[in-house]
Amino acid sequence: MSVKFSPDSKLLASGDANGMVKLWDTSGNQLAQLPHSGEVININFSPDEKQLATMSNDGTIRLWQLGGIEELMAQNCDWIRVYLQMSPNISNSDRYLCDGIGTTQ
Repeated sequence: MSVKFSPDSKLLASGDANGMVKLWDTSGNQLAQLPHSGEVININFSPDEKQLATMSNDGTIRLWQLGGIEELMAQNCDWIRVYLQMSPNISNSDRYLCDGIGTTQ
């Protein structure tokens, strides 16, 4: 429903009809999912790329704190690290995707 590149063109944000905002890097890797209410009809990054404003068709506006791409990757790697290490559904080559990224490096 809505797509926007960050000012430095390193991130892409997309909003869908199911109320989900997704952040992607330029290689097509999904970095985050941000739940919204209603169909996401507008997305804008702040000039410093530390915030993302989203608007849904029900009039709800949300402001998301992003930080930089490195901070976003660190937050997501800290969150998913245990899953990568413990899930039987992850290939051995993918278990170490977050090594060296985040607070629990």
